[in-house]
Amino acid sequence: MSITKSKNTIKKKLKHRELENIEALKQIENTLSKNRGFVFKLPKEQSPVIMLFSGGMDSVALTFMLLEKYKLHIYPIFIKRSQQRTGKELKSAKFYISELQKRYGNLCENLEVIKSAIPPNKIRYPLALFSNTPYYKKTKSKQLKGLPVYTLSLASLAVQYACFLKITKKITVRTIFCGFTVGDGTVMAYETLTALRSTMASICLLQNDFSWQFTSLALEKELGFFLEKHEIIKWCNEHSFKLDKTWSCYYSFHYHCGECMGCGARQEHFRKSDVKDTTIYQKPNRLEQILYKIWSKTYEAYRQFNF
Repeated sequence: MSITKSKNTIKKKLKHRELENIEALKQIENTLSKNRGFVFKLPKEQSPVIMLFSGGMDSVALTFMLLEKYKLHIYPIFIKRSQQRTGKELKSAKFYISELQKRYGNLCENLEVIKSAIPPNKIRYPLALFSNTPYYKKTKSKQLKGLPVYTLSLASLAVQYACFLKITKKITVRTIFCGFTVGDGTVMAYETLTALRSTMASICLLQNDFSWQFTSLALEKELGFFLEKHEIIKWCNEHSFKLDKTWSCYYSFHYHCGECMGCGARQEHFRKSDVKDTTIYQKPNRLEQILYKIWSKTYEAYRQFNF
């Protein structure tokens, strides 16, 4: 299965995406090229890179691709962002890092878990509720507000971790990957290619160092990638890598609820991939819902004082 596309094909697709700013994208890429001679350059095999590893299907699959296809040396970091489903995501992340280490040995480092609530807990809840509000209530746009400058928040933590590795272990990391895919950028403006490029340029300017790179493999047009979730699922299946233990649900019930936006996208893209979805979907019963509400309130109170 060929998963790459020509640059011209990707450029045409970008022009039809509501949330991309094509003019800004051109200017940013011109600035990057002028200062370092390229927009994005894949590091050599076994080069150290950082991966923002959430335990979700996209970050797990793209980390597998970075190891399987490009033999990069992965330093995965999990950001405990103060979401209710964090426990389920972290369980998935730990499981898959263990699996990747079995396959690739020292090319995959241990998972680094960093506590950093995004946004801070004191101001989190109005912003979190606001994040799922559509921008255009009177139109057919699917765009959601999202958490303010979310991508920059994640990228900043990854840059700080890279600097930590340099100081403590003398390991130089200048390339950071995240797990955004094509479909993400039709809903959240901060998950577009424009957002990735502007974040990369911001890092370079703030660090006064144009060797920094920040991207998602699934959206890296310099490599010919413009990948939907179902294409990634299919590629992983062809390389005997199962994604059934990743977590997509917005909640933290025992099983995926099968009804939230995360579960809906997961089901849809498994269908499109023609790969059997062995995820267990089970609507929580009344007792589970009551227990979950009690747990949620307790967890929220706990986070205020301990996160």
